[in-house]
Amino acid sequence: MKKGFTLVELLVVIILIGLISLIVVPIVSDIITHSKKEAFKRSVEGLAREYEYKELSDNVKLGNIDTCTLQDTCRIEGTVKRDEDGDMYAYATDGTYCINGKVSKMRVVNGTCGLNGEELGEITF
Repeated sequence: MKKGFTLVELLVVIILIGLISLIVVPIVSDIITHSKKEAFKRSVEGLAREYEYKELSDNVKLGNIDTCTLQDTCRIEGTVKRDEDGDMYAYATDGTYCINGKVSKMRVVNGTCGLNGEELGEITF
């Protein structure tokens, strides 16, 4: 008697592996993308906290500040600012994702959004 697998058994295993990968790969890809977006959002929130810290420690109103001045190495470009009502706004991109608007209600989208740090108005996507 020969020991081993028949061709049909091997084909069934290969087809099953293919079906499992068709289901799992998109799910894992979506999880990775979501994680990257959340990491970017948290980084911008950290920059906003750094902005607040600088205001409190120096006891001054900073106005508009370039995000690169809040980082050791400039990975996130854009502007953090406070409006007349005291609300903080962030307009930032890392080249892959973009954030704009009120820091407490930021939304992450793909792309650089054509940043315009001159206006507090929402950037159109």
